[in-house]
Amino acid sequence: MNWLQRPNPSSLAILLIGVTVTVIVWFVFLDFIEESYQHSFLDESKLIIQKTESRLQVYNGVLLGAVGLFAASEEVTPEEWGIFIKSTKLIETFPGIQGVGYNKYISGESEKMDLVDQMEEYGIENYQIKPEGIRAEYFPVVYIFPENEENLRAIGYDIYSEEIRLDAVNNVIATNEMSITGKITLVQEGDTDIQNGFLMLIPIFDGEEQQKIMGLISAVFRVDDLMFAIIDNESFENKNIRFYDSVESLDTLFFDSNKKFQVPDSDEEYSFRDSINFGNKEWVFVVQGKQPELSNSDRNILIIIPVIGVGMSILGLITFSNFNKNVVAKQIQKRRDEFDSMISHELKTPLVPIVGYCDLLLAPDLLGKLNDEQLNAVNKIVTNTDHIRRLIENILDSQKLALGKFNLQYSTVNFREFVLEIVNSHQSILSEKNISLSMEHVPSIQVKMDTLRIKEVFTNIIQNAVDFVPKHNGKISINAEDLKGKIRVSISNNGSMIPHKQLSEIFKKFHQVDSGETRKHGGSGLGLAICKGIVELHGGKIWAESDPYKTSFIFEIYSNPN
Repeated sequence: MNWLQRPNPSSLAILLIGVTVTVIVWFVFLDFIEESYQHSFLDESKLIIQKTESRLQVYNGVLLGAVGLFAASEEVTPEEWGIFIKSTKLIETFPGIQGVGYNKYISGESEKMDLVDQMEEYGIENYQIKPEGIRAEYFPVVYIFPENEENLRAIGYDIYSEEIRLDAVNNVIATNEMSITGKITLVQEGDTDIQNGFLMLIPIFDGEEQQKIMGLISAVFRVDDLMFAIIDNESFENKNIRFYDSVESLDTLFFDSNKKFQVPDSDEEYSFRDSINFGNKEWVFVVQGKQPELSNSDRNILIIIPVIGVGMSILGLITFSNFNKNVVAKQIQKRRDEFDSMISHELKTPLVPIVGYCDLLLAPDLLGKLNDEQLNAVNKIVTNTDHIRRLIENILDSQKLALGKFNLQYSTVNFREFVLEIVNSHQSILSEKNISLSMEHVPSIQVKMDTLRIKEVFTNIIQNAVDFVPKHNGKISINAEDLKGKIRVSISNNGSMIPHKQLSEIFKKFHQVDSGETRKHGGSGLGLAICKGIVELHGGKIWAESDPYKTSFIFEIYSNPN
């Protein structure tokens, strides 16, 4: 293709601009995708922290309800405690909590023994406070729900005996507000799957004095169980989620999702830090991840952008090249029109004085009478001049047909009268050559056509036949048939047969059936090609049929075209 072989600089500039814009759009969209993924990561990270804080608030609400239970009763039995916690459906609705318990405040050895006796009355035998030892104050676990194997290990455990738990208890008593312990290992833990844990504590004070501590309501949590219950697994598959107690260090690390879900090294752009303050504790959350794989839709868009961009760039190159071609073509056409006009003027103009002088020579009253030899010479000049004129007109008509500038001027005529006029106009010339031209069957119907151009078709076919019919008994006949909407014309002659393989070739420019005859009779090879062009402009068709006895040129045109 020429536009690919020799693109002009302007076309290349269009292509370069298109490709450049495509590359820019591709990178802009890629940045947009990456930015949207980063925003999604931040939103998901914030949601994880919000979910954690919301869940802790739910547990806090249940503990406050338990405080109300003690405030409304002089004594809460283990059975009543179990019924209350079970009624909240806390364990079923919000999985992740290990249990909810009651820690009674004990001061001195006498109260310690009274608690043991009371527990025996409730049917709990061999109740003892652990670890063993004499202490001034105790906060042993009295009740805990659910009463499973793990939680039963905690019955009697004095949370005031361990430093981290003790700090939280003292903070609860001092502030009269819910507090959370630091990182601890629960006494519920067995030998396997040991997790970090913490306690959520709310104080119960004397109903009248509100100064004397009666005990604590405690919620017990295994951190891994809690976080995996709050956050769906999909979030862990591409994120490493950790949280710390106050500061980021290995000693304060509460939870690390990599313990269960291994996530590769994170990208710097996918890192989020935030903290929550709850229960007099600050938890620092760190969420890290990798850039996710492109979604199918984003991947398709990144493929479509260069395809469309490069395609549009190439289309722009082609369009601009074609535009330039059209501009050049119009310039060439303008020069060609000027050349055609020059040809028409410069070639025809010299013929005018030649014909004029011949007319003077043929007028005996002006220059005198010519002898036979002189008269014959002048007639040859006239004949050849007319031949040159027709040759020039054929060349110009052929050029107009090729360029689509051959315009038709329609008028309605009686077709029989039209053909008769053509026959009469040729009779004198043909009779001199002993050729008969006859109109046989031509209907008298009205036909709308360009009479001048259709007359040219008749003339070219007749003149073509004149060159090939026998010298002394040449015959040319014209027939026409009304096809109801079309008129079919057949111009036949008794000239030599046209080979069958050449019947479809004779309407091409410069085609010659017999080079010897053509040289003998002359001819440009344009006449039949012009006939074909004129007929097709009328919406018709033309063809030839030939056998040893007759050769016919047949054409059809609409009798009343739109």
